[in-house]
Amino acid sequence: EILRCLVGSEMCIRDRKYPNVKFPEGMQLKYAEAYAQNTDLVGWLKIDKLKMDFPILQTDNDSYYLKRSFTHRYTDLGNPFLAHANSIEPLDRNSIIYGHSTRSSDKIFSKLFDYRTTRGFINNPIIEFNTIYHDYKWKVYAVFITNATTAEDNGYFFNYVWTNISEASFEQYIAELDSRKLYTTGVDIKPTDKILTLSTCLYEFDNARLVVVARMVRDGESEEVDTSLVKTCLLYTSDAADDTPCV
Repeated sequence: EILRCLVGSEMCIRDRKYPNVKFPEGMQLKYAEAYAQNTDLVGWLKIDKLKMDFPILQTDNDSYYLKRSFTHRYTDLGNPFLAHANSIEPLDRNSIIYGHSTRSSDKIFSKLFDYRTTRGFINNPIIEFNTIYHDYKWKVYAVFITNATTAEDNGYFFNYVWTNISEASFEQYIAELDSRKLYTTGVDIKPTDKILTLSTCLYEFDNARLVVVARMVRDGESEEVDTSLVKTCLLYTSDAADDTPCV
């Protein structure tokens, strides 16, 4: 330990700067300052053109950060958080992040409203969600609007917030997504892919939710997305000239 400090190790400098913080083994040094401020930190979410740049927190109570900021102060806006059932090392099949939105501002997850249109996707096809251990990029696969309770859909509720699922059931889930998505992005998905789900309130109807689903960029795969492949879905479009059934 002494030798490590003598050669100016960044880890040693970190530990001396924050002597009362127990950092997780293998945590990326770039998150040390934020983790020292709040040890509920598990990752970071960025969507550059939407100017979304948020620490992602996690506790064993999903209600906690609905009304608390990064510094634990009360706020109606809360702080985006990872579902308590999720693991970050390793990541689960589906990592679920919740965040508030508002009717009258672009605070927190309100900027996700841009994804309701194909233009929003074309401008923002890539999401960056890093954990405190690893960096990841995600390609947006589907965007859909759904109900939060059975009362809004004749007793039916589409459960999009599972964390782990078999490959066979994953294919069924993707079929459900494909039947609901607002448009086809042209991004493919495989039964072995891991996905990221961003969920926020919407005000189209009572208890509406806007959900953005992205899949992890695979090892060796380009981060580029061919946005010319986007197609508007017949079910949701308001412009008949643009109607093209999703496939």
